[in-house]
Amino acid sequence: MRVPSICLIGTEMKSAYHFGSGTTACWSRHFQLGVWQISYPASKRSSPLKIFIHLGFQKTGTTFAQSVFSRNREIIEPHCAFRIRGGKTRKLRKACNAFLKTPTSGRRKDLTAVFADIRSEFEQSGRSVAFLSDENIIGHDYYKEGQPSLTEAIGIMLPLMEEAFSGHDLCFLFFTREMDAWLRSSYNQSVFARRYTISYEDWVHGIPFETDWDEIRRITEAATTTARVVFFSFEDERQKRFMGISLLKEIGLSDEALSRIKVPPRKNESLPSGAIAFLREANATEMSEQDMHVLRRLLRTNRDCFQK
Repeated sequence: MRVPSICLIGTEMKSAYHFGSGTTACWSRHFQLGVWQISYPASKRSSPLKIFIHLGFQKTGTTFAQSVFSRNREIIEPHCAFRIRGGKTRKLRKACNAFLKTPTSGRRKDLTAVFADIRSEFEQSGRSVAFLSDENIIGHDYYKEGQPSLTEAIGIMLPLMEEAFSGHDLCFLFFTREMDAWLRSSYNQSVFARRYTISYEDWVHGIPFETDWDEIRRITEAATTTARVVFFSFEDERQKRFMGISLLKEIGLSDEALSRIKVPPRKNESLPSGAIAFLREANATEMSEQDMHVLRRLLRTNRDCFQK
């Protein structure tokens, strides 16, 4: 399987990615050159911010880590301005996914405006450290044909974020997870949230990027020019006091502050295999999305009725 290639040629950006089935999809959009030369207002700060952007990956404890931030705002916020996935990142998430799906000049300008708003908020916060967390910035469903894969989205979005926060010290943060467990959890999420009906084996066979963490890491690091890239292990993190503690240490939270962190209850865990099999059958029906939402909630609250 070949890794994705991304290049800007004249006024056209082309990106080709290759699926496990041997087929190749070509993703091509046209841009006006000026769109790629947008300048952001210079910061009035005397020194650059340290800005940390946590991008997942999906199904590596991201939701739990974000809940740690939201539950401990009074401890974290005096040290660090932050936005985590939810209402405060919804506009950014929508702009990023719209651009990844159809990268027109208009959507590029929309994305630039959202980044500028976040940059301004961080610069005016009075803090020297800022933190942004939303795993869907680099794509909501990067297993789906016809849109950028995970590694392709990384190659597109990380340079744009470097540009958006230029002049500040930028660091991208990721968690990895044992590959087989990560793929299984990601598949379960695709069945649960996106009405997938195919088997796990067929889903894995069609993944449009190299399922090797060394290769994903290489592509991620190659996508940046000045920003740091830090990877943490999901398995190592689970041996610590709580998921997300490495993020808090990375942003500089003191040991005293860490000792006061309140650990939230776990949520967003994958359903048992029996529930996933049942949901695949339901996904193939003509049930409305509203009814499916009710069914998903029932499965969540009655997960013990299904075999592991």
